[in-house]
Amino acid sequence: MNDYPENKFQKFFAVSDSSVFQAISWFRYLNIGQKIGFGYAIAIGVGVVGSFCGTLIGDYYQLTSVEKERYVDEEVELFNELKSGFLQARIHQQHLTSLLENPKELQKEYAGFLNHKSDATESWEELESFNRENLTQYPQHSQKISQLLKTYEGVPELYFQEVERLIQQIDVPNLKSPEQIQAAEKLLLNFSNSSLARKFDTISDKLNELAEAAEAGDAEADQGLVQALRTRRLIVFLTDFISVTLAIILAYYTTKTITKPIKNLTETAEEITKKSNFDLQIPVTTNDEVAVLTNSLNQLIVRVKYLLKEQRDAREKLEFYNQSLEATVKERTQNLEDTLKELQYTQTQLIQKEKMSSLGQLVAGIAHEINNPVNFIHGNLEYTKDYLEDLLHLVELYQSEYPNPTEVIQEEIENVELEFLQEDLPNILSSMQTGSERIREIVLSLRTFSRLDEADYKKVDIHESMESTLMILKSRL
Repeated sequence: MNDYPENKFQKFFAVSDSSVFQAISWFRYLNIGQKIGFGYAIAIGVGVVGSFCGTLIGDYYQLTSVEKERYVDEEVELFNELKSGFLQARIHQQHLTSLLENPKELQKEYAGFLNHKSDATESWEELESFNRENLTQYPQHSQKISQLLKTYEGVPELYFQEVERLIQQIDVPNLKSPEQIQAAEKLLLNFSNSSLARKFDTISDKLNELAEAAEAGDAEADQGLVQALRTRRLIVFLTDFISVTLAIILAYYTTKTITKPIKNLTETAEEITKKSNFDLQIPVTTNDEVAVLTNSLNQLIVRVKYLLKEQRDAREKLEFYNQSLEATVKERTQNLEDTLKELQYTQTQLIQKEKMSSLGQLVAGIAHEINNPVNFIHGNLEYTKDYLEDLLHLVELYQSEYPNPTEVIQEEIENVELEFLQEDLPNILSSMQTGSERIREIVLSLRTFSRLDEADYKKVDIHESMESTLMILKSRL
């Protein structure tokens, strides 16, 4: 396709019989991929370009309409806020006349007037700022707003200042006598009917007119938005229709070019599959991708033929190997079963020996832990017995030398039952002696049991033995 000069592409788009013929001839020499790609490129390109142009044009008009609608909404909102502030301030000012006899309510009404005065003043400034920002973008609307601002320039400020001046002049806290109230009422009524107040009232009427005109512009913007959407949809629909039509025409021609050789290829392939005759070959009748596919399929048929032969040979070898493997596996399985039985028996013996070894270690540990405190108790019993005999002898000597003790000593002797203690303590020591000897015999038996399979000599902590001996003999040293 790249070998054709540029003038052939120009002639392709010229409206004449010769150029159409050249275009068809040129198209026929393309391969299947190029035909499909060229056809889809034209169809998709028309659709994309048309959709893009339609969307771009529609978005432009839509954005313009939306921006105008936003401007109108903001303009109407400012008009309404300003009108509401002026009307509320005017209403509060008119109510002042009827509340002259009630100073507290008058003060509340005046506070409401000041509040709406602040809102109205702020809205008036916002309208001026809004008009300056949009003076060039919407000159028709800005001209009307500028005329309003110029006509009533300073009127709201003068009106609010005059009301504040009248309230200060009336001196509401000191308004007590009927004459003062009547004079104040006259001042307020005269102001309500003044040219300044009437001019202030006309501002609301002008704002109503501007709001109505702006709302009419809002409706016009809505209509423009609808028209923009319709235009975009129409352009997108037409381009999509052209794109679909071109796609259908090109698809029909491409399908006709591709299906015939593919049909021949399919019929031959089905015959080979049904009859399992891999000696057949598909004839090659074209020079495009279908020809490449046919050659590849012929090579695949030959390859399948050799693979089937190799598969048959491999199956025969596999059957032979399976028979040999079954015999080998059977023999190995029997050997494994015998080995497993031997391992299980050996494992049982090892577990039994391990249990006995663990039991011996446990018994040795217990015997050692019991033997240390028992030796300490047994070794001290003899000295305890000597000490106790000395104490009892001392008590008897004391009783013989002092047969008449004091009342306190006599009372304590009765409380502790001294005679019973003198008789029972030797018996207790004798019982402890017998018990410690019995424990030592048990410990000796346990140690003998735990050392059945061990050497005769054992390591001993000599420091621990010396410390125990020194503790026992501490009082004798």
